[in-house]
Amino acid sequence: MGDMGGMAASLGALFFVFYLIGVAIVAVPFWFILKRAGFSPYLTLLNLILGLGTLVIMAILAFSRWPAGESGRTSTVQDLLRQVQGGR
Repeated sequence: MGDMGGMAASLGALFFVFYLIGVAIVAVPFWFILKRAGFSPYLTLLNLILGLGTLVIMAILAFSRWPAGESGRTSTVQDLLRQVQGGR
C-alpha cells in the first residue's frame, strides 16, 4: 500500500511520454504541410495551445489563397518575370 505513490508517479511519467509522442505525430505533419503551402510553420503551435487548433489550421488551408500557389512550391524570379510579361 505504501508503494502506490511510486507507481502513480511512474504511470504519470509514462502518460507524459505517450502524450509527447502523440503531439509529435500531429505536429510534425502539420509543420511540413504549412511550410510547403507557403504559410508560417509556427501556426502548428496552435495545435499545442488551442484545443481547436487543428480545425483552425485546416480552415486556413481550405479557405485562403496559398502563398506557394497551386503547385506547392515557391515562385522563382523566372516565374515572376513570366507573369509580368504576360505569359504563364
